[in-house]
Amino acid sequence: MNWVPLLILLIMLPMTAQSDVADSQNKTTDSLRAILEQYISPESNTNIRIETALEKEYFIFFDTPELALLKKNASLVYHASVDLRPETGKKNKIKKVLTYQNKQAYDIPTKQYDKVKSIMDKHPLFFLVKRRARGDLEQQLKADGITQPLRIKTVFSSAKNTQKVQLYDSNKKTLTLSLASYAVEVFNFNLHFSALTVVPELNKQENKQFKKLTTQLQQHYKNVRKINGGESEYQIIYAYLQSKIGYIDYLIKYPEYVKLIMAMLIAGIGLVIIKLLFWRRVFSNRSAPSH
Repeated sequence: MNWVPLLILLIMLPMTAQSDVADSQNKTTDSLRAILEQYISPESNTNIRIETALEKEYFIFFDTPELALLKKNASLVYHASVDLRPETGKKNKIKKVLTYQNKQAYDIPTKQYDKVKSIMDKHPLFFLVKRRARGDLEQQLKADGITQPLRIKTVFSSAKNTQKVQLYDSNKKTLTLSLASYAVEVFNFNLHFSALTVVPELNKQENKQFKKLTTQLQQHYKNVRKINGGESEYQIIYAYLQSKIGYIDYLIKYPEYVKLIMAMLIAGIGLVIIKLLFWRRVFSNRSAPSH
């Protein structure tokens, strides 16, 4: 039996998760508006007005190594965003905000300082916070059950591009559809997935055509995750990571150990492959007929 191909396969196992979770983006690169227009009949097209927008965002999510905030359905996220109107090509000013949400959400004053005056200025979370607001944030976290706020760290970050479409009918009833493409960075993985959110803003009398459009759109994007609009960005991304990387909790809690284990595994398998190749050459030379 030829063991070399098998061992080459084994050495690739630690990287399998990364290749498996890189979902195809072919469908999601299509224009959401163009897809919608395929399903709008010419007869009704005059009654439906479409407005589009593109939003570019970047998130940095913070939590304890044990994911204490996530377990409390809370989140602590640094968020930068910019809106772009495709029709005009104009974009709004970049907005940057650090938000803490636990039962209620509030924004935390931020500022990045050039000079380091305390250990807080080197902390991955608190260096973003204005010095006068750091104590309040620390006390609030402790009051919410996070006994050691300084253990909070960056768990993962994500870029997000969202195509947003709003449909208006003659009665001003609206339906908002958002197709978001995420690029998530965690550990040494760069993962991609997309999510479709449908938010009806209709009166009690439901618009049948909008309901049909929603069904057709969901059938078109069969491989896209469906979002009901109630989850936070933190919950959406974490649920995806957990579905693709079964050991994501250990990866976040013990990144150094995971790196060490993977390095030892790859190095060990590499040595075995080298040894087998060396043995094969030795034995093949011994079995060769002498002249």
